[in-house]
Amino acid sequence: MSKLVAAEFQAWESLYWPEGIPRTLQLTELPKDFLSRDIRWRYKSDVYSLDWTSFTAQVRRTADALGKEGCFTVSADDPLAYLIGIATSLLTGLSMEILMDRSLNPACRVLIDQSSSTGDPDKDIKVTVKGMERSSWISQEPAIMLSFQDDIKAMYYMADMWNAIQSFSAFSGLQSEDGIALLGPYGREFTFFSAVSSLMLGLPLSFSRDIGGLAVMDGEATVLFASRELARSRELGDFLRSKRRSLSYVGVEGPLKAEIIRSLEKRSGLQVLQMFGVSGRGIVFANPRDFNVHGSAGIPITNAEAVISEILEASWYRGRRLMGPGDHGELALRGAFIDMDKDVGDPRQRQTKVRIMGKDTNWLGTEVYGFQDENGYFYLEEASFR
Repeated sequence: MSKLVAAEFQAWESLYWPEGIPRTLQLTELPKDFLSRDIRWRYKSDVYSLDWTSFTAQVRRTADALGKEGCFTVSADDPLAYLIGIATSLLTGLSMEILMDRSLNPACRVLIDQSSSTGDPDKDIKVTVKGMERSSWISQEPAIMLSFQDDIKAMYYMADMWNAIQSFSAFSGLQSEDGIALLGPYGREFTFFSAVSSLMLGLPLSFSRDIGGLAVMDGEATVLFASRELARSRELGDFLRSKRRSLSYVGVEGPLKAEIIRSLEKRSGLQVLQMFGVSGRGIVFANPRDFNVHGSAGIPITNAEAVISEILEASWYRGRRLMGPGDHGELALRGAFIDMDKDVGDPRQRQTKVRIMGKDTNWLGTEVYGFQDENGYFYLEEASFR
């Protein structure tokens, strides 16, 4: 593997890039005929099982019940409800809020609520109008706002999210897989981004909160994405060993210590790739399938660039210095799916300048800290997403 040696180096133009993975990809617009696609997507969880035809029929019924409100809120404990909401948003052009905790108050007057779990979406998913005079949130363009406890928000603009999913799919080879199995808590951004990737790419999706529930996974799933918490459990390695002949690889949300990844790989016989996400931007780092560095968040995915910049408090400084291999600093990002002018609800994210080869260039500061090694791999200290 070639090495980067200069203190001032361009990390995104490293001397090494994994063979077969595109460095950049010409991004396409989100299909306007999203629901008219002829795809084999289907959804299966501990509660629900439905194919693409049943799903799109549910979406159209939901859209008809919404009226002409500026936005709508989804409150549920199964990803099916927010996948229906996202498809409804694409159909109607309305923005949507997802309550990642059901105890939260909605920002939109119209509420899509999964009020029970009978297994029949027609019975469980209801559209109601709340008593509030007007919605307290309106987006200028179609967007998805994730609402968490303590007034924490994460905003995903629909077009940017589609570009992020295209880039992640190109890097991870996701489009060539047969389906996705998703394991982890409902109210997490990693779960959200993985599930929406399935829907937008047309890959069948199986979901469960815990390992025992993954009996819903069948032969269609060739990739499994697992949350950081479940990746630490011994049971996951045993489960993966039973599925290793059908799975291509496992993606886990980082940061996780190298010994956890090595233990999972040893017990399962599968490649376990650590990934790292940034709120409102999606999964931005991943380990390549052929060059997996245990303990690392990986390298920036297709269409993304990242550097470690100098930590400075003073605002008068013309540009932050670029840190060399092994030097601690702040993660800064840019790329085709990262619009630095858009507020994604994370106050830590702001435009900053990084001085590279004597020139100041614009980047997105994240207040995520870590370092980059001499081979271009990133080691980040903060939790993935928020």
